[in-house]
Amino acid sequence: MPWLDLSDFNVVCSRSSLGVALGPYAADFVRPERFGNVEYILLEFARLTLAVGLVDALALGACVTPTDPVLSMSIVKGRYAREYVPQHMRLIISAEAGANDGFGYPYLFLALYLSRYATGTAIGRWVYETWLYAVLLSVLYGAFVGYLFSIILQQAEKRSFADLESVQVYGIVVAIFLLGTCGMLGIDDLLACFVAGNVFTWNDWFRQVTQDDALQSTMDYLLNATFFAFLGAMMPWEDYKLQFMTPWRYIVIAICLLIFKRLPPLLVLYRIVPQIRSFKEAAFVGHFGPIGVAAIYYSGIVVRYLEERPGELGQSEERLRSTVRPVIYSVVVASIIAHGLTIPLYNFLGHFPDSIRHPIKSTKAAWRPHPRLRLLEFEDQINGEVEKWMRSGHNWIFGSGDRTSRTTGDRGVDNQV
Repeated sequence: MPWLDLSDFNVVCSRSSLGVALGPYAADFVRPERFGNVEYILLEFARLTLAVGLVDALALGACVTPTDPVLSMSIVKGRYAREYVPQHMRLIISAEAGANDGFGYPYLFLALYLSRYATGTAIGRWVYETWLYAVLLSVLYGAFVGYLFSIILQQAEKRSFADLESVQVYGIVVAIFLLGTCGMLGIDDLLACFVAGNVFTWNDWFRQVTQDDALQSTMDYLLNATFFAFLGAMMPWEDYKLQFMTPWRYIVIAICLLIFKRLPPLLVLYRIVPQIRSFKEAAFVGHFGPIGVAAIYYSGIVVRYLEERPGELGQSEERLRSTVRPVIYSVVVASIIAHGLTIPLYNFLGHFPDSIRHPIKSTKAAWRPHPRLRLLEFEDQINGEVEKWMRSGHNWIFGSGDRTSRTTGDRGVDNQV
């Protein structure tokens, strides 16, 4: 026998019809004017109804805002990135992925403070606790640590107090030091690490010394592989059995976030971003905004913050606590599938948009790269040519191959050098 599914839409219709039936123009059982100013009551009721959903949406939005630097590596590093993705696009994706991992902190705590305190108190604590203390202090502290450690390392290397192996591991040591001390101070450790890394390599000395170092990439690979393997093993499948969240809603949320979170704004505003030169590049950068480690990190902060008050959570906070993990994890899984398989799929189909590497002349002529960026592009081009030599057997530098059988690409690199 067919039955009526009481979805949210049906609940709204039934309750509205009930209100009309009991109102003064029907049964005259309920007269709203008896409760006071009807317009004022309706205004505050609407404010409460919208605010409850708005705070939850703000918290979830803050979790998925940061671009994941791990999933972005497929188009930032490696042979495929050098062949198909221009250097200026890789640099802006890397910079954005590093910066907004830390800048998601204030947006998240705005939602958390609004869920706990009154509006005025929440805004006040958000300004002086989050912005002035956590964010501003993390920027200053990260800049100070990065500059201090850079001076110490350069002086130690200049006086032969540090060998090459010590210099190579130095960046990892600085990151671990910042994570520990920022946790003790209660400030944004991700943002502090990003600022410290920029200051630490500001004069490009550390990059030049460690450009042939495989330790950093090995550590990155080890940590990333371990994290995502552990993430797959501990997926909270039991949290998906919520009465008010059906499976198709998780799928719709994930698809809508991947489509509308990043792509439309970049397609509209790419002309004001100097590093994005064409509509194709805007579409490419807009697509590669993966959601991953940072989203898991911020969802953990939400759960820990709400669990600090057991038994004191309201209905809205309890609902946020129970939904944040399954929603964020489903979005992360969708992003892993969408962004992790994009390049292998294009490789398989053989239809990767190669024209993205050659933007239109008018845009390219209007863009003037920084001298350091031109140096990086030149080094990147040489590295790509060297890999082509190695694969084609023209490795005459190491004695395997004929020195006289040189290609046109080899002579072109010689001319540039």
